Amino acid sequence: SHWWWKYLKKFRGQKATPPGKNTWQFSLWSFFGSFIGVFIISSVNRRLKEIEFGDYYLVILINSMGAVAAMLFAAPNSPVVQPRNIFGGHIISAICGLLIDYLSSPDHLHVLPEWVAIPLAPTFAILFMSKLGLIHPPACACSIIYLAGRPAIKNLGWLYL
Repeated sequence: SHWWWKYLKKFRGQKATPPGKNTWQFSLWSFFGSFIGVFIISSVNRRLKEIEFGDYYLVILINSMGAVAAMLFAAPNSPVVQPRNIFGGHIISAICGLLIDYLSSPDHLHVLPEWVAIPLAPTFAILFMSKLGLIHPPACACSIIYLAGRPAIKNLGWLYL
Protein backbone atom coordinates (compact mmCIF):
# COMPACT_ATOMS: atom_id res chain seq x y z
CA SER A 1 0.00 0.00 0.00
CA HIS A 2 1.27 3.44 -0.91
CA TRP A 3 1.86 6.16 1.67
CA TRP A 4 -0.61 8.44 -0.09
CA TRP A 5 -3.41 5.87 0.22
CA LYS A 6 -2.86 5.74 3.99
CA TYR A 7 -2.92 9.52 4.06
CA LEU A 8 -6.18 9.71 2.07
CA LYS A 9 -7.83 7.26 4.49
CA LYS A 10 -7.46 9.87 7.23
CA PHE A 11 -10.20 11.93 5.56
CA ARG A 12 -12.76 9.38 6.71
CA GLY A 13 -12.40 10.62 10.28
CA GLN A 14 -11.76 8.89 13.59
CA LYS A 15 -14.43 6.21 13.28
CA ALA A 16 -16.98 8.70 14.58
CA THR A 17 -20.39 8.93 13.04
CA PRO A 18 -20.86 12.24 11.24
CA PRO A 19 -23.85 14.31 12.32
CA GLY A 20 -27.06 13.44 10.56
CA LYS A 21 -29.32 15.67 8.53
CA ASN A 22 -31.53 18.12 10.36
CA THR A 23 -35.22 18.80 9.85
CA TRP A 24 -36.39 21.77 7.79
CA GLN A 25 -37.75 23.36 10.96
CA PHE A 26 -34.35 23.17 12.69
CA SER A 27 -32.57 24.40 9.56
CA LEU A 28 -34.93 27.38 9.19
CA TRP A 29 -34.49 28.32 12.87
CA SER A 30 -30.72 28.10 12.31
CA PHE A 31 -31.08 30.40 9.30
CA PHE A 32 -33.16 33.01 11.13
CA GLY A 33 -31.11 32.84 14.32
CA SER A 34 -27.79 33.30 12.52
CA PHE A 35 -29.19 36.10 10.35
CA ILE A 36 -30.63 38.01 13.30
CA GLY A 37 -27.48 37.51 15.40
CA VAL A 38 -25.04 38.67 12.71
CA PHE A 39 -27.46 41.44 11.65
CA ILE A 40 -27.51 42.88 15.18
CA ILE A 41 -23.72 42.75 15.47
CA SER A 42 -23.35 44.29 12.01
CA SER A 43 -25.80 47.10 12.87
CA VAL A 44 -24.05 47.94 16.13
CA ASN A 45 -20.70 47.81 14.32
CA ARG A 46 -21.98 50.29 11.71
CA ARG A 47 -23.14 52.70 14.41
CA LEU A 48 -19.81 52.45 16.26
CA LYS A 49 -17.95 53.33 13.05
CA GLU A 50 -19.86 56.61 12.96
CA ILE A 51 -18.55 57.55 16.42
CA GLU A 52 -14.94 58.67 16.27
CA PHE A 53 -12.55 58.43 19.20
CA GLY A 54 -9.85 60.80 18.02
CA ASP A 55 -8.32 59.11 14.99
CA TYR A 56 -9.81 55.72 15.90
CA TYR A 57 -13.14 54.00 15.80
CA LEU A 58 -14.38 50.85 17.48
CA VAL A 59 -14.95 47.62 15.58
CA ILE A 60 -16.96 44.73 16.97
CA LEU A 61 -17.62 42.77 13.78
CA ILE A 62 -14.76 40.39 13.12
CA ASN A 63 -14.50 37.73 10.45
CA SER A 64 -14.89 34.81 12.84
CA MET A 65 -18.45 35.91 13.71
CA GLY A 66 -19.84 34.05 10.68
CA ALA A 67 -18.25 30.81 11.87
CA VAL A 68 -19.53 31.45 15.40
CA ALA A 69 -23.05 31.93 14.05
CA ALA A 70 -22.82 28.70 12.05
CA MET A 71 -21.74 26.71 15.08
CA LEU A 72 -24.06 28.45 17.54
CA PHE A 73 -27.23 28.07 15.50
CA ALA A 74 -26.54 24.87 13.54
CA ALA A 75 -24.84 22.85 16.30
CA PRO A 76 -26.17 24.34 19.54
CA ASN A 77 -25.52 21.20 21.59
CA SER A 78 -21.83 21.05 20.74
CA PRO A 79 -19.63 21.47 23.82
CA VAL A 80 -17.32 23.89 21.96
CA VAL A 81 -20.15 26.31 21.23
CA GLN A 82 -21.32 26.96 24.77
CA PRO A 83 -21.22 30.61 25.92
CA ARG A 84 -18.18 30.19 28.17
CA ASN A 85 -16.25 28.65 25.26
CA ILE A 86 -17.32 31.39 22.84
CA PHE A 87 -16.39 34.29 25.11
CA GLY A 88 -13.42 32.62 26.81
CA GLY A 89 -11.97 31.37 23.53
CA HIS A 90 -12.22 34.76 21.85
CA ILE A 91 -10.69 36.57 24.82
CA ILE A 92 -7.80 34.10 25.03
CA SER A 93 -7.17 34.32 21.29
CA ALA A 94 -7.34 38.12 21.25
CA ILE A 95 -4.89 38.33 24.16
CA CYS A 96 -2.51 35.96 22.36
CA GLY A 97 -2.73 38.10 19.21
CA LEU A 98 -2.06 41.28 21.16
CA LEU A 99 0.90 39.82 23.08
CA ILE A 100 2.48 38.29 19.97
CA ASP A 101 2.02 41.68 18.27
CA TYR A 102 4.31 43.19 20.91
CA LEU A 103 6.98 40.74 19.78
CA SER A 104 6.48 41.25 16.05
CA SER A 105 5.39 44.85 15.50
CA PRO A 106 7.95 47.45 14.38
CA ASP A 107 6.28 49.79 16.89
CA HIS A 108 7.28 47.48 19.76
CA LEU A 109 10.04 44.86 20.20
CA HIS A 110 10.10 43.54 16.60
CA VAL A 111 11.98 40.33 17.52
CA LEU A 112 9.68 38.05 15.48
CA PRO A 113 9.02 38.35 11.76
CA GLU A 114 5.32 38.67 10.87
CA TRP A 115 5.31 35.36 8.98
CA VAL A 116 6.28 33.59 12.23
CA ALA A 117 4.02 35.65 14.48
CA ILE A 118 0.83 34.99 12.51
CA PRO A 119 0.89 31.18 12.94
CA LEU A 120 2.31 31.45 16.46
CA ALA A 121 -0.63 33.43 17.90
CA PRO A 122 -3.40 30.89 17.17
CA THR A 123 -1.04 28.12 18.24
CA PHE A 124 -0.68 29.73 21.67
CA ALA A 125 -4.44 30.37 21.72
CA ILE A 126 -5.08 26.67 21.11
CA LEU A 127 -2.62 25.76 23.87
CA PHE A 128 -4.33 27.98 26.46
CA MET A 129 -7.89 27.23 25.31
CA SER A 130 -7.14 23.52 25.54
CA LYS A 131 -5.53 23.82 28.98
CA LEU A 132 -8.44 25.89 30.32
CA GLY A 133 -11.16 23.76 28.68
CA LEU A 134 -12.38 26.68 26.57
CA ILE A 135 -11.86 25.30 23.04
CA HIS A 136 -13.76 27.28 20.43
CA PRO A 137 -12.40 26.79 16.88
CA PRO A 138 -13.59 30.10 15.33
CA ALA A 139 -11.85 32.00 18.13
CA CYS A 140 -8.45 31.07 16.69
CA ALA A 141 -9.17 33.39 13.78
CA CYS A 142 -9.39 36.28 16.24
CA SER A 143 -5.62 36.39 16.79
CA ILE A 144 -4.86 36.09 13.06
CA ILE A 145 -7.36 38.83 12.23
CA TYR A 146 -5.60 41.15 14.65
CA LEU A 147 -2.04 40.37 13.56
CA ALA A 148 -2.79 40.49 9.83
CA GLY A 149 -5.32 43.29 10.22
CA ARG A 150 -5.53 46.69 8.67
CA PRO A 151 -4.53 49.75 10.69
CA ALA A 152 -8.19 50.25 11.71
CA ILE A 153 -7.98 46.93 13.57
CA LYS A 154 -4.42 47.20 14.86
CA ASN A 155 -4.95 50.76 16.11
CA LEU A 156 -7.51 49.42 18.57
CA GLY A 157 -4.76 47.88 20.69
CA TRP A 158 -6.25 46.48 23.90
CA LEU A 159 -9.71 47.76 22.91
CA TYR A 160 -9.70 44.78 20.52
CA LEU A 161 -10.65 42.67 23.52
